[in-house]
Amino acid sequence: MNDISVLTVLMPTTVAVGVGTALLAWRERPEPGATALAVLMVAAAWWTASYTFEITAGSVAAKLFWVRMQWFGAAAMPVAWLAFALAYTGRDQYTSPTHLGLLSALPAVTVVLAWTNGGHGLMITGAALSAESSMLVLTRGVWHWVIIGYTYLAFALGSALFIHLIVRESRPFRGQSAAILVAAVVPIVGNVLHTLNVVPLSGFDSTPFLFTVSGVASFGALTQFRLLDTSPAPNRRARRLVFERMRDAAVVVDNHGNVVDANESAADVLRVPVQAALGRPATEVLVGYDGTDGRASRTTQLDTGTGRRGRRFDVTETRVDDYRGRTVGRVVTFHDVSDHVRHQQRLEVLNRLLRHNIRNETNVIYGYADLLTETGEAGSEHAAIVKERAMNIAGLGEKARQIVGVFERVRDDPRPVPLAELVAESVADVRGQHPEVAVEVGAVPDDAYVDSLLEPALSNLVENAAEHNTDPNPHVEVDVETVRTDGDDGTGAGDGAGGDAENGARDENGARDEDGTGVGGVEDAGDGAGDETESDRYRITVADNGPGIGVYEQSVLERGTETALEHGSGLGLWLVTWAVGIAGGHVEIEPNGPTGTVATVDVPALAADCVNREETASKTGTLVDDTGGAAETTRSTAADEAAPTRASGGDPDGGSGNSPSLDG
Repeated sequence: MNDISVLTVLMPTTVAVGVGTALLAWRERPEPGATALAVLMVAAAWWTASYTFEITAGSVAAKLFWVRMQWFGAAAMPVAWLAFALAYTGRDQYTSPTHLGLLSALPAVTVVLAWTNGGHGLMITGAALSAESSMLVLTRGVWHWVIIGYTYLAFALGSALFIHLIVRESRPFRGQSAAILVAAVVPIVGNVLHTLNVVPLSGFDSTPFLFTVSGVASFGALTQFRLLDTSPAPNRRARRLVFERMRDAAVVVDNHGNVVDANESAADVLRVPVQAALGRPATEVLVGYDGTDGRASRTTQLDTGTGRRGRRFDVTETRVDDYRGRTVGRVVTFHDVSDHVRHQQRLEVLNRLLRHNIRNETNVIYGYADLLTETGEAGSEHAAIVKERAMNIAGLGEKARQIVGVFERVRDDPRPVPLAELVAESVADVRGQHPEVAVEVGAVPDDAYVDSLLEPALSNLVENAAEHNTDPNPHVEVDVETVRTDGDDGTGAGDGAGGDAENGARDENGARDEDGTGVGGVEDAGDGAGDETESDRYRITVADNGPGIGVYEQSVLERGTETALEHGSGLGLWLVTWAVGIAGGHVEIEPNGPTGTVATVDVPALAADCVNREETASKTGTLVDDTGGAAETTRSTAADEAAPTRASGGDPDGGSGNSPSLDG
């Protein structure tokens, strides 16, 4: 009786822990699994209380009554446990009323059989009191073993889901899952020992009292591991949603070459509807698929035809392995690059137009205007204006060609070039074209490498700072500073929000706004250069004492777009902004009191041995430009744009061979 007294003292503690944990879980509704966990804890508390009343009852009939009462809690526990595990791990599609109704069918039958056992004996075939402990010893019927097997199976399935979280998911969910596994395993072990009659007291079932451990473990999971605050439930649904809604077509193929899954976008590359394709050989239903070649991954191209309905895809096939490293299938994705290919073709045509056609035509205009000027006849002054405008058109065309080259570099990895070389070339060009401007250059690290995209940007900065400087004593200063970041944000030095207006680039026609105020906040145009040397960045400043850049010009760049009524005065601002942005940097423009502008370019440092993505792509089969007509990003000097001389050379594009030319 002393043992029974101890057990009756433990009962309130177990019930209190269970009810308290249930209340905590209930407060977290509608978080995934909250309701099921609350029901699970209440069922455990009910079972514990009923069992305590059983062992304290004085007669066999009274004890049997409380045995029947226990089944309300015991039968509900496997359903609640499995519902909690499914909801918590993101498999809530199996916790619908229909599924829960099916799961509850066998436990419901068990409760009915327990209360009607006298008529059939399926649950209990005999009952007697133990001589040594006064505990009730039951002889179990057939259905009792059925519900025991069902309960163990449900707990095994739920536990497997949590074990999967521990093995495969991220660290935040491992502590939660381990605590819940302890809560489930401990009472199950006690129940197995009772079922096998391996207990010190005949007829004693330790399961209800081991729910104390379950309650404490669940309470700790809720309070210490944020069980319902940080849940993996969205993971599976989110991953599935990404697969189903992704714009790229994706098809899953098993090891036998059959289609086992496909997303909505796959309808564009399947010869039959998506549902009809499932289970059929991929080579029959998938456009352009000829089977696997055994490699872990490969990328090829697919052209579905010509004309308006024809599409071009980058096709990537990736092997899918299980956690043992065994290949279980492949995912074939189709990335539509039709628009990119058309855009690339437009850039090639535009590049040829800017590089040859417009330049050749302006050669002719300039040459004949030059002849009229030399004659000294009437109208020679007008001819001089025509010459000036022809030079401006040629300069605009060259800048536009450079911009085309910049955008053709978007898909490439950075091409490192020595920063000292870029600075030296830009300064040498300006000194040759504008000897009246004093250009000072600070120290440039010999081991500094940056993206070659900075060539046209830096050239424009230094050139325009000198060309449009109207001060009686014009001067330009170029400095380079190495900035080491702490690695926390990886953004480099400076407080600027992003690439902004062109660093000192002026109007192509020579005009420059009076007010030179600073610009900030324009988002970077590119996606970063990558391959940095540790965390270094380089801050390049170009300062002048000219008239400055106007607020209106800067506001256009802040918006990132132009309209018919609001637009910049030239292309130089855009060229610098886009080139620096694509190189992974940003631009800031500030006044240089009392007059002038300080343009700061902040770009990542590159390793000298960066690999070009085109070389890598050609090895993996990624779509690369093989037309041979892509515009190259070349550096032009001020002499190329502003110092044409008359010549009678032939037109490189087939133009008139005796026409005067801008190209000397």
